[in-house]
Parts: sequence; structure tokens; C-alpha cells
Amino acid sequence: MIQSVLGPTTFRVQWDREVRWAKCTRVSRPLEYPGLLLTFSTPMGLLTAIASGFSTLGLGVLGVSILLRWFVAWRVAWYTKDRVIRESWQWLPIRDLLTAAVWCAAGLGRRVVWRDRRFVLREGGRLQPLLPQEAHEPAR
Repeated sequence: MIQSVLGPTTFRVQWDREVRWAKCTRVSRPLEYPGLLLTFSTPMGLLTAIASGFSTLGLGVLGVSILLRWFVAWRVAWYTKDRVIRESWQWLPIRDLLTAAVWCAAGLGRRVVWRDRRFVLREGGRLQPLLPQEAHEPAR
């Protein structure tokens, strides 16, 4: 099994990295990108709970989605012997909400940050460096 370790970073650097990855996915695979929304069980469960006015059914949907998420993560961690997931499983619902926020942020514009430089995504996911004056204009 392949594993990547990015090392310590700041929230902002990690946010920029994940939004860049997601924007590249959106530009490279525009028809599939909206479908990723269906994979966000915890945020969808939370929206269901909110939309139902936190009814018993809505809270049940949220609870089941979180329990199922934890169960699947625990099984994968056991099977792959992944200590990181075993030690931090309780944070998965927060991670799921952040992933949904990244998905939303990536749905807007084509500007990204990579290695402290600003680029615009072109067709096919090609990165084009922004000129210094363009880098400070509002994101489009």
C-alpha cells in the first residue's frame, strides 16, 4: 500500500494545496466534479438534520452517517494497519466538513497557489503563471 506523508504545515498552506488539487480535478474532469457531492455523507447528514429542524429523523440520519463513517474508517485502518486513522478517528466528521468546504471553494474561479506562486488553470489543468500585477487582483 502506498502512503504519502506531507509533513507539518500551516492551515493556510494545506487549504491552498487541497483547493488547488480540487480545482485541478474540476477543470480536468468537469462532468464528474459535481458528483463528488454525493460522497460527502457527514455534510449531507448535517444538512439533512438542519433542513428537518433537527427532527429525530434528521438527527438519526446525521448519527448513522457519522457512525458508518467511523466504522468504515476503523475497518480500513485495521485492514491496512494504519495507526494514524486508529489514533484520530474521532476527528473524521470535522475532516469531512473541511473536505466539503474545499469542494465548494474549488467550484469558484481558476486561480490557484502553488509553492507561494499564483497561477491560473487553463483547459486540461495546465497551470499558467500570473504576471505580478495579475496576482494581486481579486480572484475570478
